[in-house]
Amino acid sequence: MPSLIDPIDLSWRSSWAHHAILKQISKSLTVPTGRETDIVANLPFAGVGDHPVDERHIPSLSDEAPKLTNNDPLTVAIVGAGCAGLFVPMIFKELKLLLQKEGHPDLIFDFFTKELKMPYVPELKADTPAGSLIPYIYTAPNQPSYFNDIQYLGNPTKVNPYNIPDIPSKLMEVGPGKLLADDVSYFTNLLNKDPKSGWEKLIEYDNSSVRQFFYQPFTWINEKGEKQTRPAYDYKTVEWLETFNSGTRWFDQAFSETVLEEAVFDPDKPWWCIMGGTQQVAQKMLAKIMEDSPHTKISYNSLVTAIGIDSGSPTPDSKGRPDITVGGKTRSYDSVFNSVPLGCMRRMDLRKLPLTYGTKQALRSLNYGASTKVGMRFKNMWWRNGRFNIQGGLGKTDLPLRVCVYPSYNLEDPPEKGGVLLCSYCWAQDADRTGALIDNDASDKDKTQKLQDMLVHNLTLLHCRTGDKEDYEHVRKMIMGEDNTNLQEIHAFDWTRNELSTGAFAWFGPGQFTNMFPDIVCTDSRHIIIGELASAHHAWIVGALESAVRGVYMFLYMQAQKGHEGCAAALKLYEDNKVPSPYGPVPPEYNRSTYMKDLNDESVEKPVVGELAKILTILESNRLETEAAAAA
Repeated sequence: MPSLIDPIDLSWRSSWAHHAILKQISKSLTVPTGRETDIVANLPFAGVGDHPVDERHIPSLSDEAPKLTNNDPLTVAIVGAGCAGLFVPMIFKELKLLLQKEGHPDLIFDFFTKELKMPYVPELKADTPAGSLIPYIYTAPNQPSYFNDIQYLGNPTKVNPYNIPDIPSKLMEVGPGKLLADDVSYFTNLLNKDPKSGWEKLIEYDNSSVRQFFYQPFTWINEKGEKQTRPAYDYKTVEWLETFNSGTRWFDQAFSETVLEEAVFDPDKPWWCIMGGTQQVAQKMLAKIMEDSPHTKISYNSLVTAIGIDSGSPTPDSKGRPDITVGGKTRSYDSVFNSVPLGCMRRMDLRKLPLTYGTKQALRSLNYGASTKVGMRFKNMWWRNGRFNIQGGLGKTDLPLRVCVYPSYNLEDPPEKGGVLLCSYCWAQDADRTGALIDNDASDKDKTQKLQDMLVHNLTLLHCRTGDKEDYEHVRKMIMGEDNTNLQEIHAFDWTRNELSTGAFAWFGPGQFTNMFPDIVCTDSRHIIIGELASAHHAWIVGALESAVRGVYMFLYMQAQKGHEGCAAALKLYEDNKVPSPYGPVPPEYNRSTYMKDLNDESVEKPVVGELAKILTILESNRLETEAAAAA
């Protein structure tokens, strides 16, 4: 039997999610419902370590397998066809292949989606196939910057190069990037050295935004054992830190999220981009599904208007099963995997879906980050010419365009071949304001022209010498061409105003992840929420993939508990660590850890794989049965 995991072996984000799940389970077991003994009767118990539960303890699941009584095919609906939704049938296919030698039944699945509207596709090099990974240059020489009406080409070396007023000289000498990194690095260093103390310290600030954190003095013990205190920063200093480190109002997010982001954004590590754009991921996943399972039914432009339990007129065979409504027609399934963003999910009629109140609150209030992108296609890549010679990297400014991303995919092409420049990439309030000029369908020509005029002006200022009118005109002509034909096309996209996303990514505010995440992932397997928001690695594709693995695992467990032979066999593949990456393993935050020690015999090693996921399904099933009994 595998040994317990130590939280020190988890990534920071996985460990953060692990603590949140333990806290939720502990809380659930402190509220008597009258059915706990039915669920965990005659089972050993495990303590919760640093999460006391008033003499109750998290159950350790029995090794006794349920009786396997059926091989019936199972039907699954998958709502939404992003990376999470598309990955579910790929996981099922992999499990089917692994089980074929054992003669287990196939899992049959349908999934419903809407038509995907893809963002701008850059022109591909003839010798580089779409979907190929190519190096992405995160930083590069000659990156321009423009703040407070002062422009630099390359990194400025003097103190206060942009003449920002009212910032203490000692702070200005350190610089905004290092000041933020120094405070964040205290937590990351502590998490690396002593995870237990690190989480205890970080949880003190979980209800604080980044802005609130900097408004407070911060005291810590350095490596020499000396007490040090960073004074509280004033309003102007905090605004300065935010302006030079992130988007406007980005400091409204949870401080804990900023610490965890540090584990991801390391410009010194290798970065990659995808030839043909990120939409290649979804397109190739779909192609793989249809190649492996041509019977799969895909419904385009099929708006799911409702999800529930027994919403229509259930037959004896379908009673208690989840169903979805599309085009006025309702169909039941064994399980519904719901991968749409919460803003879209909230527009569905979910009244007949017994969601927890915490999930309903997340549907209403979980923060989603705003994001906009504007691409321009040029006949000549002017940023590669003359004094610029910019090859990859970023240009940053306090102008409305905020971040300009120079392409890495075509550095071997001559400038005169032309290419696409991501001339504006915005987040948070900057995206909201730029988004007011974006028409996602490109039908409002007047609005698009206003956006183009603003960004061409911003690009010119970002690249011309400060206060030099002649250079301004020169750079503008480089951008537009002598005859205004160099700019061939503009394409803009706003994820907040897109009905299929209603926001770019989950952007948890103070206290939201630790309080909302466990409710979002808790399920009795009839309705399973997946997607980047339902992952420790939210806002990333890897989070979407991990959420699908977790969702499939919970589905298999509950079906195995009902006696399904194929699901029980697939579940054992996960528990024996036989499912290859990326289809496995179960995300580590759902495994039993050393925080949960057996009270009867500490030397006994309990099953490790996915045990917290199983407990969450038991607790949710318990809740629903208790509510049903009370309503009867």
